[in-house]
Amino acid sequence: MKVLTRDQASPPIPVSSAWIAPSRRPERRVSWPMLLALGGVLIAALALRLALAMRGQWMIDYDEAVTGLAAKHILEGERPIFMFSVPYMGPVESYLTAVVFAAAGISRATLKVIPFALSLAFIGLTFCLAREILNARAALIAALLAALPPVYATVHEMKAWGSTIETLVFGTLLLLMAVHLIYREADARQQTRLYLIGGVVIGLAFWVHFLVAYYLITIGLVLFWRDRRFFLRRPIWMAVPTFFLGSLPFWIYNIQHPLTSFRYLLGGSSKPVFAPHIGYLDVAQHLVARDLPHVLGVPWNWAGSMGVEWFARGMAGLAAVAFLVVAAWRVRQIARRKGSDGWVGQPIDLPLIFVPVVLVVYVFSGFGKPAVNAYGIDASGRYLIPLLAILPILLAAALDALGRRRLLLACGALLVILGLNLYSNYAAQPLKMFQSPYFNRLPASSKDLIQYLRDNGLRHVWTDIGIALPLMFDSGEDILATDYFAPWVASNNYFPAVRRAVTDADTSAYVVIGLPGQPTRLESKLRELGVGYTVKELSPYVVLVPRSRKVLPTEVSGQLGFQY
Repeated sequence: MKVLTRDQASPPIPVSSAWIAPSRRPERRVSWPMLLALGGVLIAALALRLALAMRGQWMIDYDEAVTGLAAKHILEGERPIFMFSVPYMGPVESYLTAVVFAAAGISRATLKVIPFALSLAFIGLTFCLAREILNARAALIAALLAALPPVYATVHEMKAWGSTIETLVFGTLLLLMAVHLIYREADARQQTRLYLIGGVVIGLAFWVHFLVAYYLITIGLVLFWRDRRFFLRRPIWMAVPTFFLGSLPFWIYNIQHPLTSFRYLLGGSSKPVFAPHIGYLDVAQHLVARDLPHVLGVPWNWAGSMGVEWFARGMAGLAAVAFLVVAAWRVRQIARRKGSDGWVGQPIDLPLIFVPVVLVVYVFSGFGKPAVNAYGIDASGRYLIPLLAILPILLAAALDALGRRRLLLACGALLVILGLNLYSNYAAQPLKMFQSPYFNRLPASSKDLIQYLRDNGLRHVWTDIGIALPLMFDSGEDILATDYFAPWVASNNYFPAVRRAVTDADTSAYVVIGLPGQPTRLESKLRELGVGYTVKELSPYVVLVPRSRKVLPTEVSGQLGFQY
């Protein structure tokens, strides 16, 4: 049974009377000029990302280092089901990166190959989705806006975090299939194929990260609105076995380790870091005042200026206006049709519904609670990236509508938006935007540190997790480093064997961040304990090596300089 059977399709609205051109089935083939233009957009996207990566000297944070180390271990014969230390987040990106490492070697640059490739795939899918929802011209505009987004989106799409860009790719693909399923006259064979493929995609996306819920809730709401009993229809049940096929590794793990993933995410084995008294209103206020301006503009700490805060709020306001304009048009259109032959949905409803779904889920699911903290940590911004991924389509809808009335004005508005986006990418300081939200003191390179440790036979290191994992990746695990704060804060023990090796080593170095020429508190504590040591400054690092006896972090925990 077709999903479309609840509401019979009504005669199309004439283009001349529609503020936004209604979606029509696009031509099967894309014209060569359009393909060439899309190719130019992809080249521009790649150029922007390469420019940012080179400005940042290919810096990686410790979450990216985990992805790279997992890929290295896969090459060495390991077959992880989840990313190290957490019983969720399927390491699909690490498996793909392992192929790149095998072909081109292990480096920071090759670690970025898969995120870069998936970013281009996401832009291509945005073009396809906008073409189905709107038209070819609007699709090219949407692709251009996705290719040259605000800096927050650019940077997070480039990060090898193992889930962010994958969620955008899977989610956009699901929306594209939903358009064909819900709004196109698909025959029974096409519906079956869409449900079967959709089940696999949902399963893979679910294994990678639960953020796919944004997309599933949106699609589910539209299906429910059109057919209150859609979940009882036979075709949708065809997606169930393929869903389990796509997420098979997830279920194998949770059978072997009974429901570990669910217990972990529900708080059974996680450590509370942020105040439990934070309420939904606090999260909502923080979302409007801080999260959205940072995500849609430039985080002030990336630009090093509080003045950028106003620019960020302006960018957020522009996005809000675009959404409200398109939403107002859609509400007006629905109101005009009320009382005739009932409400008939259009594909533009999917991105319009997606925006409030993201915001509501962010506030009430717990995704947004860690963002409200006393330290200014951007702990939840990554969960708003799907919002940035859908805004190009809404902006394209508004610009396309304006272009059919005032072409020059629409072109000018597009240039202004692109200019603001590019300015945000220019204004952000490269050595700040590629830092981890949880540790922002890394230098561009640790080559001098690695060379010193190797030259002095120091293979075991106690340090902050933000230093430890990039150090292990850059050294090819010649140096084993582990977090000295793990017993006291919610730090994941990514490599238990490494911790044991560092703990058992006769000599382990301490690597801390210090100011040139100024003794660290750790030095004072070692003197107080009567421990002989050597010290070497490799700005911003300070390497201290207890020589007279072994010193474990439990003896010096108060002098290690925890950033927060």
